[in-house]
Amino acid sequence: GGDQQIGAMLVAGAVDAIFFFRDPFSSHAHIADIQALSRLVDCYQAYYGSNYRSASAVLSFMHGNLKKRMANGRRCSIMKP
Repeated sequence: GGDQQIGAMLVAGAVDAIFFFRDPFSSHAHIADIQALSRLVDCYQAYYGSNYRSASAVLSFMHGNLKKRMANGRRCSIMKP
């Protein structure tokens, strides 16, 4: 499924952040897949937004780094301060 493709991209270094929203009040048939993706995020030290607040914090951090890089005229990863 899509979560496996996202996990493969994470392992390959193609993604630095993942936003995976789910309904915490309902059961999911693919909970094992969600947990596997979450473990990969932990292992590869990626940013993970699973709800509005955490996603907003990740985006704010990434945007702040992008603005700093652009102000300094440097092109590099927006993930690194």
